[in-house]
Amino acid sequence: MKNQKNIKIAIIGAGQIASLVHIPVWKKISTSEVVGIFDINKKTSRKIADQYKIPKVYPNLNELVEDTSIDLVDICTPIHTHVSIIKTALNANKNVITEKPLALRSEEAEHIVHLSEQKKLVLGVSQNHLYSKSVRTLKNKLNEGYIGDPLLYNVTYPISIYKTDHWTSNPKTGGLLFELGIHPAYIAAFLFGKPEKVYAFGNEPSPDLRPGWISVILEKDRKIFNINLTAVEEQPTIRVMASKGYAIVNLFADALYFNNIKTMHEWGKTSMRSMTSAGLAAAKNWLEISGRVAISYMNRGLKYWILKHRALNQFTFFKEILSEINTSDTSIKKRNKEYLEVAIESIRILEQVKKACN
Repeated sequence: MKNQKNIKIAIIGAGQIASLVHIPVWKKISTSEVVGIFDINKKTSRKIADQYKIPKVYPNLNELVEDTSIDLVDICTPIHTHVSIIKTALNANKNVITEKPLALRSEEAEHIVHLSEQKKLVLGVSQNHLYSKSVRTLKNKLNEGYIGDPLLYNVTYPISIYKTDHWTSNPKTGGLLFELGIHPAYIAAFLFGKPEKVYAFGNEPSPDLRPGWISVILEKDRKIFNINLTAVEEQPTIRVMASKGYAIVNLFADALYFNNIKTMHEWGKTSMRSMTSAGLAAAKNWLEISGRVAISYMNRGLKYWILKHRALNQFTFFKEILSEINTSDTSIKKRNKEYLEVAIESIRILEQVKKACN
């Protein structure tokens, strides 16, 4: 990003996601400068400002958005506040990024995306897994037909249990479904597209319901995308079965594994000897996948130790948003537009899930 001006950023919300991820990542990007922060808890705002040497603590939201020196507003507040803050910032002619999801209702998400387009301002959503190398590579390879025609997708994703007094424990503020279930929802919208039908079973995990679980089935063109949300799952994983092979992604390790397999017809004609060979091959594949995941975990740990927050998917997200603000790179603009469409569709999916499970 040579010969580009520094983007001045104001943070809204001084909770953990701001203090542990957003602000440290911004500090690692040479063309960004965090110049202010606002939180309804003034003591927390001052504490974070002192910790990260942020020069200004705003007394209220209006004063922040009216500051003409601010180029970009970064929203790190609970989900139910996103829409009103985004509207306020866009109407004050500020570029905006927000924590996921955009809104609790798809109609509201559509409205603010349309507003950003009307204002010719950048709007980005921190759907962080879409910025990982493994997920982007998987999408490109599926589009190329690398393992044939995808037939069945499966995503398992953990839903952590928060404390009773945490805002995610209240369904009116989004709950765990919109806080964490949005991750597999936007992955589904990205890889699978708009489903024709959505089925959902189970109940949302909460401090009063341990463990809770939700199973979601998306259907389109006689293909299936299955999502499993559970409090006991530790490794978020994407699996794709296709006509000529399969793919596995471990999201925490950012590890991607492809393998070509024989068709069921060919497999059915094998002898017992070849069955043994097939079993050995399966064991080899399992060891290879496990090894790749283990190595990827070590690589990510090493990168984080050396590069700190530069190793996070948010680093890529923030850099791309700055590029969209600072340059006329059409590929970046096109990708973010696609991601905004994904953001809206993922909310539609969760709306249908919530309706089915209530």
